[in-house]
Amino acid sequence: MFKKLFFITTAAGLLASHTGVFAQEAEDNNGADEKDSPKLVKVTTLEEAFVRSLQTRQQLANRAVALAQALRAEEDEGKKKELRADFDKTNQALQSVKVAMEVIFGIGNRREYEYVADTIYLKVGTVEETFARAVRTREALKQAIVKKTEEKNAAEDAETVQKLGDEIKATTKRYQVVVASLQLVFGVQPQRNYTYNPKNATLYLNVTDEEVEQLKAKIAELRKQQGENAEETPE
Repeated sequence: MFKKLFFITTAAGLLASHTGVFAQEAEDNNGADEKDSPKLVKVTTLEEAFVRSLQTRQQLANRAVALAQALRAEEDEGKKKELRADFDKTNQALQSVKVAMEVIFGIGNRREYEYVADTIYLKVGTVEETFARAVRTREALKQAIVKKTEEKNAAEDAETVQKLGDEIKATTKRYQVVVASLQLVFGVQPQRNYTYNPKNATLYLNVTDEEVEQLKAKIAELRKQQGENAEETPE
């Protein structure tokens, strides 16, 4: 019964989220030339992404503490194994969020300070500035990989090939971390096209007619599954 209730709650949440996407899409593109504008689906505002990251980090931290306490108090070995697996999974997710926030909001170990009212603050920048900085870093790393690969292919001596190979590996790892961080915080993937509206600080995903229809089909399926599980669940 609890699994069914969990599924219904999850489906309802996803359904509300996707339905809100289309409502927001219509609102934000009101008055735009439909012929010349791409179909846009709201991904997130930059402020929402930042607040969501903070909340997720705190929730995971609280859960990790609670699981650690439960693990110490539990005597049954079977339950301890389950708790330990849950703790490891939660801790891994927490570390991922921490790394992503460090990469996005403190990328490149930037250290700029501001002096305000007798207090020194570490300057991070606006959410818009941090987002733009992360995207620029991602693209710069991508271009660096391409350039170093071309140099490696053109190199003739083994020492240069080895050196460039090591540099490519290191740069690729940095690129992958930035890509993962952008996806975790803002939901941005490098293989997709996005439109940023500075008026409302909102990211939109450019989608095709086919993708819109696929998303509508998923919403319809969620509605159907939600209804079926609601009927099966006892009062």
